[in-house]
Amino acid sequence: MISLKNIINSHQSTLTKSELVICDYLLENSELIKNMTLLELSQKTYSSKTNVLRLLKKIGFSGFIDFKYYLLAQDTESDSIPFLNLINKKIAAIDIDSISVKLNHLVNESNNIFLFGTGQDQQIQAKNLKNYLLKSGIISTFIPLNINAELTNTVLSSLTSDDLIIVFSSKGDNDLLKKYFKDLNRHNTQLVSFTTFKDGWIQKQSELSISLGIEQFQDPILTYQSGMMHLLLNIISTKIQINS
Repeated sequence: MISLKNIINSHQSTLTKSELVICDYLLENSELIKNMTLLELSQKTYSSKTNVLRLLKKIGFSGFIDFKYYLLAQDTESDSIPFLNLINKKIAAIDIDSISVKLNHLVNESNNIFLFGTGQDQQIQAKNLKNYLLKSGIISTFIPLNINAELTNTVLSSLTSDDLIIVFSSKGDNDLLKKYFKDLNRHNTQLVSFTTFKDGWIQKQSELSISLGIEQFQDPILTYQSGMMHLLLNIISTKIQINS
């Protein structure tokens, strides 16, 4: 794999001084960036999200998530085949075909789809699924669960049996989830959950539970859970389409 330094050097003549400053940060802090959001990276480089994305596209990446995938792949190449094999096994253990069929059915049978994310990573994942659905012609609404309580309460109080809730959570077992979704059954609203860990509270409430199945505190690939979830979403989304 071509190193990040070589990638940047090959584009150096086309980069502005401010873009070169961002590049210096990318080279010196690649380990930290793997766990950052785009907003955090822009703040660390005293730039805007737009400028960071413009730079990444200049040097050959489709976006921030693509860049993080590259850093992840660079990790697995350097240490690494063992980690890559573990990731492949985790993904292969997920019954993607069965999940995709059921998710496709739930999405197509729903009048309204609401996507919730508990933390920053989970909110990015929810937004990505929203974009994937939109590309398939399916409109959904994203709500950051830990920020807009008023909007969350308004949505949940108006749910019907024709609506679909999709929740992204790492553990699937925190007080915030229990607060908002403990009475969901009385609406007969379908619930889909995407989680890193297995056997959490939210999974037991879900019509469809989608988990990476990572063991909390023990699994050596825990570091890569965010990239794995984005990969899983990408694979599943290719199978979602509007029923004719």
